[in-house]
Amino acid sequence: MDIIERKIDLLNNKMINTVQKSGYLSSHRHLHALKTTKRHQFIPSLFEKNTKQWEEYILNYQNPQAEILEKIYVDQPLVISIKDNQVHTTSSQPTVMAMMVEAGKLVSGMRVLEIGTGSGYNAAFLAEVTQKQESVVTMEIDKQIFNLAQENLKRAGYDKIITVNKDGGFSEPIYAPYDSILVTCAATDISRRWIDQLKLHGTLVMPLATKGVEVLLKLDKIDDAEMIGTPISYVRFLRLQGITSMINHYHLDAKKFHSFERLLKKDAKFDKPLNEMFAQNFHRKKILDFAFYLSLVEPDMITYEDDSDDNLGLGYGIWKKDTENGGLILVFPGKVFHYGGEGIKDLILKYVEDFHALGNPTLNNYSIEITSSFKPLESKNNLFWNIRRRNLNTLFILNK
Repeated sequence: MDIIERKIDLLNNKMINTVQKSGYLSSHRHLHALKTTKRHQFIPSLFEKNTKQWEEYILNYQNPQAEILEKIYVDQPLVISIKDNQVHTTSSQPTVMAMMVEAGKLVSGMRVLEIGTGSGYNAAFLAEVTQKQESVVTMEIDKQIFNLAQENLKRAGYDKIITVNKDGGFSEPIYAPYDSILVTCAATDISRRWIDQLKLHGTLVMPLATKGVEVLLKLDKIDDAEMIGTPISYVRFLRLQGITSMINHYHLDAKKFHSFERLLKKDAKFDKPLNEMFAQNFHRKKILDFAFYLSLVEPDMITYEDDSDDNLGLGYGIWKKDTENGGLILVFPGKVFHYGGEGIKDLILKYVEDFHALGNPTLNNYSIEITSSFKPLESKNNLFWNIRRRNLNTLFILNK
């Protein structure tokens, strides 16, 4: 083993130790699979933003640069493609990969469908877990990214993985049924085709966005028309592309919603009393729990992101567009902005009070049921909220 190979093993083990400290890779099979799958084989280049400009770092496979290997072997998502000065695709964070594989209950011999190939790193990891490359089917809608992934998989020796250049929202019936389906991009709907092509008692793992709040879900198929499951973690993924993707339920992006950006930056004012209240009552994790609760109970809840402003980032709140009684409340880390009358402030304070009265529920307090929208809703002993998608009910049940 030469110096570079030892360096790669050292960096890979250090990255994996970080994943293990997060509570994942307890399975020897999953641990061995991630150790075997070398991340640098799937990252011919990566991008980092320096003073608002993207800088590309190109890996020399004949003589890999140590400083670039150190950028690759970290427990973080990596930007691997830029388009129109925006993030085009990423390589997923290893902890999230391990989280999804564990939730999917993947073992040797399973047939797995991945929606969103990206770099191909996760598909290779899945092949190591299932111990058979041909049992992994991975779909990528973008031709440029699809070609990149194919090159990466071939370089790394995973050319028997089945790669499909199609809209993943339609799934791939040729190789169905699947034991597990992993969706590696944020969706606002659950494709009926994913459910149909999943085996009975199979598992769907996916990030589902509700009014911009993305939550990783584990859903088990209990019959042809119903799934049950649990939320796992708050996450951030790139959006699912294609005609099956619904525009509503995604967050508002400052780059696309210029009128809202003007409202926020020119008309909305910093609200010191509200800011102090949120600072005293909500740490970072708790504000996510409140935002998730707000996404279930408030029809006009919004999530807003401005990644061009380091002082803002991601914010949650309510935007009532009624000209007489409307207004805006937007809560960012360390800053709360208000526009309009006192009614909008009273409304969000009421939701804060209700949230506290329910015991400040976290993701662990919810369970999920997915049913056809044509099926009448059954009564529940527990409090629940039904968020309608295209043809499905998504019931978020607050367990006692």
